[in-house]
Amino acid sequence: MNGRNPNLWNIGRALLVLVILLAALPPTRAQAAGTISITPTSGPPGSVAVVTGSFPSYGVYDSVVIWWDAISSGHNLGSTSLNADGAFSIDVMIPPDAAAGTHQVYADVNYGYDQASTGFDVAQADRSAAYIYDSDATTAAAFKDLLGDNGVNTTLVQLNSVANTNFSSYDMILVGHDTGAGYDWSGSPSAREKIQNSGKPVLGLGQGGASLFEELNLYIRHGQCWTSTNETEMYAYDVEHPIWNVPYNIYVSGNNLVTIYSQGSSAKDVYMPSAQEGVLPLGRQHDDTTHYPLIEEDGRYLLWGFYDGPASMTSTGEELFINTVWYVIRAMQVDTLILTDYDRMEHLGYSLADVVALENDINNLMGLPSSTTNMTAVHKDLSDDAPTDVQTAYGNWNGNEGDVDIIPIARRVSLNYNEGRANTNQKKKEGIRNGRWTSI
Repeated sequence: MNGRNPNLWNIGRALLVLVILLAALPPTRAQAAGTISITPTSGPPGSVAVVTGSFPSYGVYDSVVIWWDAISSGHNLGSTSLNADGAFSIDVMIPPDAAAGTHQVYADVNYGYDQASTGFDVAQADRSAAYIYDSDATTAAAFKDLLGDNGVNTTLVQLNSVANTNFSSYDMILVGHDTGAGYDWSGSPSAREKIQNSGKPVLGLGQGGASLFEELNLYIRHGQCWTSTNETEMYAYDVEHPIWNVPYNIYVSGNNLVTIYSQGSSAKDVYMPSAQEGVLPLGRQHDDTTHYPLIEEDGRYLLWGFYDGPASMTSTGEELFINTVWYVIRAMQVDTLILTDYDRMEHLGYSLADVVALENDINNLMGLPSSTTNMTAVHKDLSDDAPTDVQTAYGNWNGNEGDVDIIPIARRVSLNYNEGRANTNQKKKEGIRNGRWTSI
């Protein structure tokens, strides 16, 4: 032996090999930090914003969850997958119960692998509703409190005052269960007409809602209903519909049943054995396949058939009701594209005065406040604004238009605006009338 410890020699040789191997490895790349932003950076409860961001160290196999105020314990605003470069964009709704002030919005990748945050300033709530009641002031006040806590300032309107109420400043109207029963709504004909002519979306509750809809001759009326009793659950008819997900993500069990009342409530359930034009079922009676206590018609009227108020709702029931209210409010906010071609009108024989009159009507319509029209409109004239490929296609068609049948297309939108008809050179011009856009 030469005095060297063979064990130490072997250990030293192993360490030398390890150092050499480590030196041969490529340098470790630092993980690029993720970033997010939100547009706009401020707004009232219930407003919509776009969260965009980038997590360069992640890609298409990764996902991101957007949280309000705190990761995991805060409000889940939604989730989406990342692009190949780690970028993403998602529309989110600011929680309706968000308090005024600065809040944090978080993006969480793969449940904890990476996070980023940005701020959002919540303004005062700017949505409003009118709740019509007859004698049950207690339930009316409970609904007012529930809506007020979720971003909708609510005014209670006694049934006898409806005919003299100006509803133009409200985003929606709720009609209480106590305002009618059977085939006769308790309000006066002028009160009914005031609601109908307001142009506002209407959420009818229980018997009162079904009775009003009877007098409005809707499909979701009293005469199309039966009355169920002791209802605590409802079947989620379409779990992908926003009424089950926005702003609150409602937990739906494997059998699609949701418990919304802690004690049994009676309900008006609309009988619909087959699809009806303009009628959208949202929630079905839990033990019957043809009756629906939560159902919409014509994009404006919605029946919440249950008799009971918030006092006997579960927390899930309250959240579903808030989702319903916000769905009704947002369903009436119409993004509208107005297309014209004034040059072509003159080419077809319309007088200059007629073209100018239509142009003025459209400009006046777009200038009306959103509370009157319920729309955000963009105007494009095909003579000036059409993309090149559209102009080329239009030019080719215009030269051979005799070979093409032109079919006027009407698109219904929710407007409180009327425009009469005009006849020029035996050509009938249909403008904007009775809440409909019609082609020229």
